[in-house]
Amino acid sequence: MPKKKSVAKPTIKERPPKKLPTGIQGLDVVLTGGLPLGRTTALVGGPGTGKSSLCMNIVGNCAARGEPCLFLSFEMSQKATIRDAASLGFNFDELEKKGTLVYVDGRPVIGHKTSGEFDLGSLLAIVGGLSKKMKCRLVVLDSVEVLLQHFNTTEQKTGALIQLYVWLDSHNFTSLMTARGAGQSQSQTGLGQIEFMTDCLIFLDQRVEHELTTRRLRVIKYRGSDAGRNEYPFIVTHGGIKLIALSNTDLGRGPLTETVSSGHPVLDTILGGGYRVGSAILLAGETGTGKTTLASIFANSACKNGQKVLYVGFEEAVASIVAEMRGTGLNLEPVIKKGGLKFHTAMPESMDAESHLINIVEQVKAFRPDHVVVDAISAFFRLGGPTISFNLAARLIAFLKSQGITTVLLNQIEGLAKAQEISGMGISTLLDTLVFMRYSESAGEMNRVLLVLKSRGMAHSNQYREYHITGQGIKFADIYTGTGGVKTGAARQEQEIRDDTELHLRRSRIEKLTREVNLKRVAIQHQDNLEKSALALAEAELEEARQELAIWRNAREQRGNMRGEEQERELHAPPAAQGARRS
Repeated sequence: MPKKKSVAKPTIKERPPKKLPTGIQGLDVVLTGGLPLGRTTALVGGPGTGKSSLCMNIVGNCAARGEPCLFLSFEMSQKATIRDAASLGFNFDELEKKGTLVYVDGRPVIGHKTSGEFDLGSLLAIVGGLSKKMKCRLVVLDSVEVLLQHFNTTEQKTGALIQLYVWLDSHNFTSLMTARGAGQSQSQTGLGQIEFMTDCLIFLDQRVEHELTTRRLRVIKYRGSDAGRNEYPFIVTHGGIKLIALSNTDLGRGPLTETVSSGHPVLDTILGGGYRVGSAILLAGETGTGKTTLASIFANSACKNGQKVLYVGFEEAVASIVAEMRGTGLNLEPVIKKGGLKFHTAMPESMDAESHLINIVEQVKAFRPDHVVVDAISAFFRLGGPTISFNLAARLIAFLKSQGITTVLLNQIEGLAKAQEISGMGISTLLDTLVFMRYSESAGEMNRVLLVLKSRGMAHSNQYREYHITGQGIKFADIYTGTGGVKTGAARQEQEIRDDTELHLRRSRIEKLTREVNLKRVAIQHQDNLEKSALALAEAELEEARQELAIWRNAREQRGNMRGEEQERELHAPPAAQGARRS
């Protein structure tokens, strides 16, 4: 029996859905591109959570870039919608005149009585005709629960929602509808399970924590696409919805190689060359130790070198900071007037943590600084406790690092007990440089000392350095190399006097011993010379005696020779001569 040929199954290519950008940068990051094109998205949330504002913002962005939109409201009048859109920074009147926006008032007519069953057919016909005429890119249905009030039973409401969803899907509309949250999960609407029918479900809510209100957004589902699944705080302000998806921020900006001066040459030496560009630096210490002064010195120096600095203050007004720095001999007004230094100040209690974060990020994007100073992160605790302050600080550091911005954070701590957790909120591991400033009490006075606990990639000093805040800035004392541990102020002066006295005594003793040694060396040399002289004299006498002996021997030999010659002459002489000599 012949074998049957196997038929290859057709492969299914995965095609991610096309998307319509909302124009809200943070939201597009969360939605990985925007709303699903040709599909329905539902915004579910309670009153005041920002559903209508979010719709207006998306419509305003799409219409402004030339993509026609239809805005159908079942709750607000056209006048109210235009006014609310204007508060967000969008001119719906102008967009309607350009033909990129059409508004449809879907509110029930006051006093109108309905006979028989309500039908969506006429409404859908109007929406379909306008959308086809304008070639709408986006259709918004705001407050569908108001529309469904025309139906009496849950089954009728469910049927109407299904009819509406099928109609939108069959016409390939990219639609955005809002509904009020109800039920235990709060993302349920109670309107016939709209959350199960839609392709993308976004849940909005607002919470009050520590007397501060925060709005949050969360993507419950997104068919056929990935999306951020965390909760993302956002704010509604002039300019639209502001949402920062910092959980998607990339921390990698390459290795930290370049340095920027701290503004003080001695501190640069202590740090091993200054601050790393793009790093996070923490100046931590007790109140009055000069954290703001060091930060201001850094800001002033950077601005004079042609760089821009954003100074974020949570504790003092701009005029107060400028006046205080003038007392240390630092005038910030010239760099402020030139636009190099910009201040952004706000009371911590004036808004929630997310609003503060978004405002700072907006300032950074608008001003595009090279460096940011935050004075001080200890104020974050007034926003709601350790968890909120940690989240705010960590997200701010992550954002600024992702932008390659050098961040100088100030933090007020109490005493040396906090040195191991110097940030006070668990962010020490996110920091690249830690500078600890504290008071040192001795001899009845308080003095200031500074220690660099860490500076990644830098050969920094490991010694405490005493410094003074004067009318000419911060003055660092020379390194104390004496005994007895760290000494500052009068105690250091007394110890230095004692050290100088001890040094003088030691030097005097050495000089005395040196003189004694030299005298002994001279005496030995003199004695050695005497002994050498005596030896030379003895050697000379010996040589003289040897010479005398040699002379005596030579003379004797000569006499012997002479006598021998005479005898020989006598033997050979004539006899007469011999007799004559004898006589």
